[in-house]
Amino acid sequence: ALNVQAAPVGMDSQAKYAVVARGDAHIYLRLPTRADYVERIWDHAAGWRVIVVQDVQRQGLSGAAERDAIAALPAFAQAQAAQVCHEVLMRVLPGAADDDFASFAAGLNRVQALLGEHFAPAQDGSAWSSAPVGCALPWMRDLAGDGIAIGQSSWGPTGFAFVPSLAAATALIERAQSAGVVAPALRISCVAGRNRGAVVVQR
Repeated sequence: ALNVQAAPVGMDSQAKYAVVARGDAHIYLRLPTRADYVERIWDHAAGWRVIVVQDVQRQGLSGAAERDAIAALPAFAQAQAAQVCHEVLMRVLPGAADDDFASFAAGLNRVQALLGEHFAPAQDGSAWSSAPVGCALPWMRDLAGDGIAIGQSSWGPTGFAFVPSLAAATALIERAQSAGVVAPALRISCVAGRNRGAVVVQR
């Protein structure tokens, strides 16, 4: 169904993530070795939570507007691209795989800072396309410090914050609401990772 012609390559350890991220492999599969085997490769950092912050009054760029915005931006510098690759391969992916939240958060915060700086000219000089989201999430970061990783999804306006536990997420949301930094236009939810792979259905 996937029309893969190349012979498979056996590999384990963190190298498998690097190979996929680098584009040297299209898919990563682990096949069962016995009938009762249950694969749990997606059970990474199951206790972590994501605070999703949505601005219901705005929409992100898409279509022609998105193409025009990208065309008006300078090329993403090679040094910045190298930093993004380094953070993803050396901190974000291993952090998620090893349940090392500190490493994951540091890497993701750096990636989001680099991307936010690059796309700011297309967002009125801000790393955030939504001012309310850009108020709430940095406030949470100032409060939680290294215990949170924040960013924007694509062109936004949705933002996100990874935190190490449900308790941490609940406390941050409550404190942000009490401090008055959650604007009426914002909808905040707390979610967990799906922690399962894709299901391929033959039709």
